[in-house]
Amino acid sequence: MKNLFYSVAMAAASLMLLNSCSSGVYDANPSSVANQSINPLNPLKANQFTWSGSIPFSAVVNGALWVADTAWTYIDTSGSGNIEAVKYATGGVFLIHYPNSWGGNLYNMGYEQPRTALFADSVGGKYEVYYSVLGNSGELYLTKNVTDTLIGKFYFQGVGPDSTLVNITDGYIDLEVQP
Repeated sequence: MKNLFYSVAMAAASLMLLNSCSSGVYDANPSSVANQSINPLNPLKANQFTWSGSIPFSAVVNGALWVADTAWTYIDTSGSGNIEAVKYATGGVFLIHYPNSWGGNLYNMGYEQPRTALFADSVGGKYEVYYSVLGNSGELYLTKNVTDTLIGKFYFQGVGPDSTLVNITDGYIDLEVQP
């Protein structure tokens, strides 16, 4: 009888343990920055990049419009393309690195990808750098990348060194390429 009781108790405990397994942390806060990011399991298709923006570079950062005072693009010594955008009033900076990227193509900028983005600014009262390669969601859609013009759209979830998140959406690029 004792063995039957222990067997039933072990089976019940096993079922409770299996029932409590999770595929990740559940965030019950619907206004969380993580919940505002594009689902990495269902990334956007090229025809879903329907937003526009401000020339030369703009994005929405955690729901607030961010427009660069100046932006430029250049090819570095490795042959990779780079975009830098600066907002002088706040010291905010975007940097996008896009090696081997051509117009008319959609590229992943999420976790540990070769195309990367970073955003540095005082989000939530704390100056921090947020990296797309640490986030789980992000894409760059270059609509035009020719000798003198770079046009594209992007989004990404950026993660800071202390695991804080920033959600970048509606990113817009329209630049003249610098030699």
